[in-house]
Order: sequence, then C-alpha cells, then structure tokens
Amino acid sequence: MRSATRRIAVIGSATALFSSALLGGTAQAESLTSKAASICGSGYYVQRSHVLSDRETQGATAFQLYNASSKKNCAVTLKHPTTSSFYGGKTTLGAGIRAEGGSWVRDEGQYAYYAGPVYVSASGKCVQFWGKTYQSGASSVWYETHTSSFANCG
Repeated sequence: MRSATRRIAVIGSATALFSSALLGGTAQAESLTSKAASICGSGYYVQRSHVLSDRETQGATAFQLYNASSKKNCAVTLKHPTTSSFYGGKTTLGAGIRAEGGSWVRDEGQYAYYAGPVYVSASGKCVQFWGKTYQSGASSVWYETHTSSFANCG
C-alpha cells in the first residue's frame, strides 16, 4: 500500500512540475496529459514525459504511460496546440517504447497532431520510451529526438 501511495504522490508532483516549469501553466499541461491518456486508452496514466523543443518554441512532448490493470505501457508523442506553428499540418513525428531486452515498437510518419499509440508488455522489466519531431517551414527547420533511460521497472 505504501508503494502505491508513493507512486501517486510522484505522479502528482511530476504533473505539477511539468505543468508549471515546462509549459508555463496548468491548463495546457493537463490538456496534453489528458490527451495522451485518452489516446492510449482507458486506465492509462502518464509516468514520464519529455518536451521536444527547438529552444524557441515547445513543439511536441513524448509521453510514457502505464495501465495497472492490463500491465501494459504505452508511448505517444503530441504536438503542442498553442505553441507549435506546425499543429494541424503534417510533419514527421514519432513515438516508441520497448521493454528491457526487447525490440522497439515505433510509430513514425507524417502526422498532424500525434504519433502513436504504441504498446509493450513489460512485466518485471524496465521500460524505455522515445520521441521524435522534425518540422520545417519557410523560416525554420528543426529536428529533435529523445530516448529515455530505462526506468519504471516492475
């Protein structure tokens, strides 16, 4: 029971930190977090996330989520609706996830809003997630990927 309480506290703290530090407000962070969870499906919650940024604008966020009932992990990468000038237009976007010792499950292509969801069962193993964005326009081109460390073992 203590472990579940700590897990909930850490998730709540991470969501609050993500909201205020990375996005400058709770409304957009809650919106992205909720959207990521709804894309993965009922019962999924965000474990970790990483903002993919060109240092001037926050363009997308890669998420790792988990469902305790199904014991599956999910990854999805979402464009930011209020800060990405490429929101709604098809650009390269990717999401991926893998269990320690396993192969990557990835979704990469030309998407207007999000890549994924992709799923992996990782009972008793640590999980790694990946996100990618590549956007080019008349005055800017930027590309960023993020591969997390292995974590959320269980």
